[in-house]
Amino acid sequence: MRLLVLITTYKKTVGRVKTIENTWAKTLREKNIPYYFVTGDKIEVKAPFLFLKNFIESYEQLPLKTYNLLKESLNFEYDYLIKTDDDTFLNANLLTNDILSFDYVGKFNKPSLAPTLHYFKCTEQYKVPKKPAKFEYAEGGMYILSRKAVNKILETPKDEFINTPENYKGEDVFVGDLLHDKTYTKLNINDVNLSKKLNMDITNKGLSIHPVHNILMPKLFNKDLNEQIKILLENPILNDYNKRDLYLKCYDR
Repeated sequence: MRLLVLITTYKKTVGRVKTIENTWAKTLREKNIPYYFVTGDKIEVKAPFLFLKNFIESYEQLPLKTYNLLKESLNFEYDYLIKTDDDTFLNANLLTNDILSFDYVGKFNKPSLAPTLHYFKCTEQYKVPKKPAKFEYAEGGMYILSRKAVNKILETPKDEFINTPENYKGEDVFVGDLLHDKTYTKLNINDVNLSKKLNMDITNKGLSIHPVHNILMPKLFNKDLNEQIKILLENPILNDYNKRDLYLKCYDR
C-alpha cells in the first residue's frame, strides 16, 4: 500500500508549513510516507514542495489548483492520495487498510452547505454564491482518493475546472460531483464497527481535524500525539464544526 500526501498552501499561509513540519508531518516521516506542500507561488522555505507551473494562486481558482495537483500526482507512485490543506491536523497513525479500501473517503458534507461562507477570501467579482452541490461530498480540508479515482476525475477536461463568476464551484463540491457523475456506487459508512474505524472527530481515534486556527497549531510543537489531541480538545479556538458527530461517505471500488 503506497501513500502520497499533498498539502495545499500558498504564500499568505506559508507559516503553517513550519507548524506542520514540527507536528503531524513528523509521523509521515517516521512512517516513510512521502508528502509535499503544493503551491503556485514562489516560496523559499526549507520543506518538501511541489510547485505548480502556469498557475496563479487565488481562492476562487482552487478547482483548477486541484486539477493541476492531481495531474502532477500521477508522476509519483502511489495507491492512495491524501489531499489536505495547511490548516488541517492529520492523524497519520490512522491511515490503515480499514480506511484505505475505498476510492473516496472524507468528512461528510451535505449539498448546498454555506455557498457564501468564504466571501472574505474572494476578489470582488467572485463575491457571489457558489453553485450548490448536487450530492453529498467530502469537505475540502482532507479527503482520500484512490489512484483510480484520481484518473476518473482527470477524465474531465481542464477547462471545466476554471471558475467564472457565472459558474463558481467549490473545489471539494466539484470533486464530489465529478465522482458521482463517474457512476461510483454510493456507500453510507454508518455501521457501528466500521464507523469506529473510520472516525473523523477530534478524539485520538479521529483521522483529521479542520480547520485548526493559526494560533493553535504551534502549541502542539514537541508534544506526543495524546498531548496534541488533548490541547485540540480543550482549546476554545477550535471550531465547533469539528465537534459534530460526522461519519464518512465513501465510494467503493
